[in-house]
Amino acid sequence: MKLKALGATLLMVTTVGACRTESPKVVVLDGWWTPDFAQGTCDLAASWLKENRHLINQIGCENVPACREVMRLYTACTARDPKEQAREFEEVIKSEFAKSTSCGGIVFARHGRAATEPPNPWALALINKPHWTLIVDYEPGKATQDWTLVGASIEPQPTLVSGTGSAREIVRKVCTVVNGRGGKTLD
Repeated sequence: MKLKALGATLLMVTTVGACRTESPKVVVLDGWWTPDFAQGTCDLAASWLKENRHLINQIGCENVPACREVMRLYTACTARDPKEQAREFEEVIKSEFAKSTSCGGIVFARHGRAATEPPNPWALALINKPHWTLIVDYEPGKATQDWTLVGASIEPQPTLVSGTGSAREIVRKVCTVVNGRGGKTLD
């Protein structure tokens, strides 16, 4: 009798354990921040050039600290709408998530679309559950972008990881962290 009870208990534990599914890991891209950051960066570049125009005209851009970098940024900002450039970069990130095998088991969503688009219902549902937030400080014209991954809703102590990279590099690093394949840090 004890053997049957033990067997039934083991069968139940094995069955329940096999049926339990782990919640998907979720990364939500802050889609409001990226284009707003791009626009703000461009506004600062335009303002700096306006404030320093007299000096630049007087001694030349090459003799004014930061002028070349600001001119590069300003040129990229005026080539096309900076918010549109940021949205395109977000689309590349989304595509890289879909293609990267290191992102297996991770659900990706962008919360905060252009004002003309309806809200993403999937992202709205996901932000109310434990998730990681990806923030991209998009700067027009740069080959690599600064980013931050915040996992405040994942663990009791917020996880904060940041770096710089192309869309592919950002995705690879983010997925490494989210899937727990990187090292664990304690502060």
